[in-house]
Amino acid sequence: MSSNIDLSDIDDYTPEEFAEIDEDDNELEVEEVFAFISKLRVPKVIYTTVPIEYPDTSAESVATVYNITGWKNPSDVFSDIQYSINGSGGIIQIKDCPFFGGISVKKDQRTCQGIKFCEFIDQELVNQEHCSVNFDSEIFQLYMQKTDENTKEAKTYTFFLATKETSCPFKRNNIPCDGGPWIGRITDYQINVISYFIGCNKYQKNERWHRFIRVKPDEIDISLLQNLFAGFIPEQTKTSQCSMIVPKSCKRKKCDVVHVNNGNIDRGRIINKPCPVRFIKFIPNNITECPFIALICIGIHNHTPPSPERTSSGIKNNLQSLIEQAIHENDTITPRSLLSENLIKAYFNKETLAEVHVSLNNIDKLRYLMGKAYKTLHPFGQGIMGVYHNVSNTSSDLVHYVRKINLFTNDNQVIITCMLTEQAKKLITLEWFQIDVSFKRVKGEINEFEINTYDSDHHLILSLCRVFTNIFTAEGYHRLFSSLFKIIHEVSGQPIKFQHIHQQGVSCILADLDAAQAKGLGLALHDLDHEKDWQTHLTFVFKSCLIHFERNLRNKPFDKTTKNLIRQIPNMSSKEQVYDLLQQIKDTNDEGIEDWLSYYQQLYVIASLNQYISKINPEIWRKSGTNTNNAEAAHAMVNKEGKQLSLLSAISRGKRYDERCYKTIEIHDKMGVPYTHQDKSEVKRIQRSIKLKESYIRNNNLDTNDKLSSKKRKLFSSTSKTKSKKRQEDSASENEETTLPKTNNNELLKLDIEERKMTLREREIKVRVAEAEA
Repeated sequence: MSSNIDLSDIDDYTPEEFAEIDEDDNELEVEEVFAFISKLRVPKVIYTTVPIEYPDTSAESVATVYNITGWKNPSDVFSDIQYSINGSGGIIQIKDCPFFGGISVKKDQRTCQGIKFCEFIDQELVNQEHCSVNFDSEIFQLYMQKTDENTKEAKTYTFFLATKETSCPFKRNNIPCDGGPWIGRITDYQINVISYFIGCNKYQKNERWHRFIRVKPDEIDISLLQNLFAGFIPEQTKTSQCSMIVPKSCKRKKCDVVHVNNGNIDRGRIINKPCPVRFIKFIPNNITECPFIALICIGIHNHTPPSPERTSSGIKNNLQSLIEQAIHENDTITPRSLLSENLIKAYFNKETLAEVHVSLNNIDKLRYLMGKAYKTLHPFGQGIMGVYHNVSNTSSDLVHYVRKINLFTNDNQVIITCMLTEQAKKLITLEWFQIDVSFKRVKGEINEFEINTYDSDHHLILSLCRVFTNIFTAEGYHRLFSSLFKIIHEVSGQPIKFQHIHQQGVSCILADLDAAQAKGLGLALHDLDHEKDWQTHLTFVFKSCLIHFERNLRNKPFDKTTKNLIRQIPNMSSKEQVYDLLQQIKDTNDEGIEDWLSYYQQLYVIASLNQYISKINPEIWRKSGTNTNNAEAAHAMVNKEGKQLSLLSAISRGKRYDERCYKTIEIHDKMGVPYTHQDKSEVKRIQRSIKLKESYIRNNNLDTNDKLSSKKRKLFSSTSKTKSKKRQEDSASENEETTLPKTNNNELLKLDIEERKMTLREREIKVRVAEAEA
């Protein structure tokens, strides 16, 4: 069939006329369609002033237009989206965008990167298409279900895989063992008990450190485990269905759930599922004049929506500020301690971070932000390099506190000397002070050496310097004291002086009789005066703490009679009595007494215990005390600032503590406001000492059980029986002629108390006379 067409019936149109017709037709059709460019028209536009985590999409496209007026960071529009939108694409410039009124914009097109999931996941679950997100939907609830991993069978599969993927720690000639795991059995025929273990199949007799893992039969199915190592999987074993879906940014390679794959027990691989959805961003080049950003989503997501694990930028920035503020207040804060404090409530008005945003339910995000904050504040860490870097910064608050950092390459000793100007000036005015080492403040091998004194005018125990070091040999202490003496001169402007060398200055240094510490001090004094050897120098200045002396004696295996003789050394009233007593101690012939005497008969050691052998001024000896309680109390007080700290943190907190003490003194001296109005006078301290000794005597003479509650009586009774038995054994081995009776000790204490009471009365009389004369 054919027909003739008369061409004269067809109207002619120019290309321009066709264009006009197309434009007219489009205008009629798209009353609700918005044109961004000539080839991109959007039927639906959503306007918002806040970020949207799951922007809507459709096959025809949906545009979300953000009004960013007042936003600190316009890029929050895209950083808050939970989809991975940084897939392939490109950026071009559009000179004339109809939607934005003909201004120039930047067009950035990307694709959705999809999700990651376990290879054994239910495909119906992972292939759920969606255009919008509803977390209350049935499919999302199914996605959130977890497999029960607490059954004995599941634990057996997990244990099998863990041992299979763990290498043997044994090495031969520094070459790791490549042996595989196998299950072994140990039988104890005496008690007829069989136990199982996982060993190495290349183990040879007498070789140590091969793989050896005990199997707990109450948690592991032994029969099933044997079958698994034999390569046999029971027929009833079914592949566990899992619902593991993770974001595209997740770095994990394996699934949590154990699966059966081709007759083998294995964990599923995490694989990627791409998505066809396109994201097109329109960003005005002049964002100030046109504060709007458009995001166009085209297509349908072919996967389950990812969990909201991305934290919005605004919340992240606020949390970062909170963390930095917390670190400035407490530079040892951890994620867990931050969660337990009230900062979150004060900053966000929420009880938990998960209430601020659900993504913060994952503590790894808080750990990351806290690690980032620490890295920003301390780029070189908080160890020795961190301290050095901090002090190198002229704006650091440690510049005028950390005076010197010494590094010795021969034994890797580190000496960091810290001292305020007020401390140095105070130190050179003292006649005596105490020295000791604290082992609790700094974490690691570095410990803190301190010089301490009690300021009776201000009723404060003061630290006069803090030296951080890691070597505590005689040579190490020699370097420490030599460096310290020079720094005192540099900071105070005056050299430290010693009475026996310069006829003025320090007359007594009270310490705990650490042999290396004492020798180091003696060598440093020898550097100041070469006419005397280091031991002779110590006889003029060194004094031992009697509490440490008693503590060391208590741990010796000597007879009680011998110990009582040794305890009398500090009380002897002449050199002759001391040496006679040493001869009596030698004559006891106790095991180890020769070694004890070889050390304590050294001139500087025995001089540090008895004032009649020591060359220290008797008045200074009496006033300086008999123990290092001031130093111990100083350690206890600064330990309240924190223990087991990083080196930088310990130095910073020590500085703050020292500044508080010397600021208290300054205000007391200028304004007359004391640290405390409590009675801390010498009179009150003696009264307190008397009461403590009287209480001690009463407790020894009375039945202690009468003072205990019924709840504690049983515990004390068993303890007192043990002590009583030990006292009976000790007393049975004593010679009555040489033993000092307990009653005599009590009488001595009573006499001492009476003497102190008389001294107290005399002082009170002097005070009253002085007041009357005034």
